[in-house]
Amino acid sequence: MRWLARLFAALFGSKTPPVPAVASCALGVCTHRNSEGEIAGVQALGVGHARVTIYTLQSGDLASWAWKMPQYDAAGLSLLIVVHDPINSDDMVTAMAALTRKYQGRTWQVGNEADADPAHYAGTGKKYAALMRRVIAACPVGTQFAGMALATTWKDDDGRWTAFLKDYLAAGGPTLAAWCGNAYRDVVAQAAVLHRALNGRMPVWITEFGTEHGDDAQIALLATVPTFAKGGVSRAYWYCYWDAQDEGFGLVRYDDAHRPAWERVRTIYH
Repeated sequence: MRWLARLFAALFGSKTPPVPAVASCALGVCTHRNSEGEIAGVQALGVGHARVTIYTLQSGDLASWAWKMPQYDAAGLSLLIVVHDPINSDDMVTAMAALTRKYQGRTWQVGNEADADPAHYAGTGKKYAALMRRVIAACPVGTQFAGMALATTWKDDDGRWTAFLKDYLAAGGPTLAAWCGNAYRDVVAQAAVLHRALNGRMPVWITEFGTEHGDDAQIALLATVPTFAKGGVSRAYWYCYWDAQDEGFGLVRYDDAHRPAWERVRTIYH
């Protein structure tokens, strides 16, 4: 019977398990300005989700959230809040404990693109697992966290996504509300990499996808959104709402003029 077992393993054991499809993929947008005009614009799109960033060590940034949060709440937007700094893990734990107590009912992403900048964050899966255990212990029970988005130039060409996540899981990393990835091409294929590395432990969110290659390219990329759910992506955030420096990614140009992609997103939800 050993030959039968070996034959079975040869035929089926090495096959990659299928990526689990999800019922739907919710669409959100990444924001930069976090101004009243931008918040109102995101609300008008009807997407329901916004990804915002707090740079906790930047002067005045935390204070400005005293008025931003009520604006987001009034707009009915569900927030994924990315906390970039501080890089020292002790300071990060302290900052997250304070932020999650002040702004409850949000989902938090601790750090961003560690694999692209290992010196800035806990650049290995093992270190990130240790950091997240400390963060979760310091925050209110029930606080929702999403795993830090991985980048590697937005494609897992060299296997760093897989290595990071395998190290995270092997080190006993906590199960989170979702794990994030930034994918500017081949979104479904990159989501599959995350699913395989996570081995079904967590849902997958694509927290940045977009293009700066013109109006037609943006429309074409948005046309692929219906395939995201079949690829197991339960949430995806367009990068970004507004051009930070006329970089071309925005649904809205630097001069506040809407690109055709803005209307395309709006019509999906209206």
